[in-house]
Amino acid sequence: FIYPLRDLVDYLAPVLGIADTDLAMKLALFHNIFNVIGVLAVTPFMRILVGFLERLFRPQERGRGRAKYLTPEVMEIPASALAALRKETIHLYDKALEAIVHAMNLHRTQIFSDTKVKHVVAQSTSTININIDDIYQRDIKQLYSEIIHYASLSQENMDVEGNKIVYELKKTARQIIEAVKDVRELQRNLNRFSKGNSTAMLKNYNKLRALVITVLRQIQEIRQFKGDEEDVLTQIEILRDKVKQRERSLNRDVDSLIRHQEISPIMATSLINDVGFTRSICKKFLNAAVTLWVHDKHIKALVDSYES
Repeated sequence: FIYPLRDLVDYLAPVLGIADTDLAMKLALFHNIFNVIGVLAVTPFMRILVGFLERLFRPQERGRGRAKYLTPEVMEIPASALAALRKETIHLYDKALEAIVHAMNLHRTQIFSDTKVKHVVAQSTSTININIDDIYQRDIKQLYSEIIHYASLSQENMDVEGNKIVYELKKTARQIIEAVKDVRELQRNLNRFSKGNSTAMLKNYNKLRALVITVLRQIQEIRQFKGDEEDVLTQIEILRDKVKQRERSLNRDVDSLIRHQEISPIMATSLINDVGFTRSICKKFLNAAVTLWVHDKHIKALVDSYES
């Protein structure tokens, strides 16, 4: 192979005006010819080579349940650690939100649309087949563990006020995953009675879904709100009161259904438990909203005092 290339160089050199004694130019010509032949030889196999190299050097992707913002370096600086922990807790909130609404056979696009709540519930009749246990183990639990790990690392460098904020974020993260555990219990009965013959049970489970939609919509508005945080306080207290009233109303409905023998005692027990789970989910998400999107510590203290 080398000898034909040498002969080709000797042939082309005079044509290109290269002197027979100019060995440097001949070497450069040889190098260029060699490169052109290499390109021509490889070009037909380009797609095969690209595919092989992409498989060989596939980038390592972070799992769905991995932290986006937390690293040991970030935890060394208190201000950046607090900002990263808050962002990661919001990341956890969004993952839990997705799991909860799907477990209740709802979609976020519908929940956060302008469609009336009753119409969203009426349109959401198909079962969304998700395994909430798998999602919890694969996505949510791992992320929660990383938040707790990095939060503990960050506290070494925090002052008293910083440690208090970290504690609030850890508490909020715990409440978020507890809400996912609550919906795990609720999902089974929701799917069972949605396909059953009891109109009364279906109607009451739709009321539970409507309550969750109402709370999540309001929290989304709070999340995007740019005005006076005292207005946020008012919205949260109205929501908390609405959740309590709805719980009492649903429990009265259950008593009435039992008295009129429209549902069995076993159905009633399931419904009463799920009313409690729904209230728990709403309460925990409202608490999370206070920690994540109310920044004025005096307003936050007022919210906490009303809650207690």
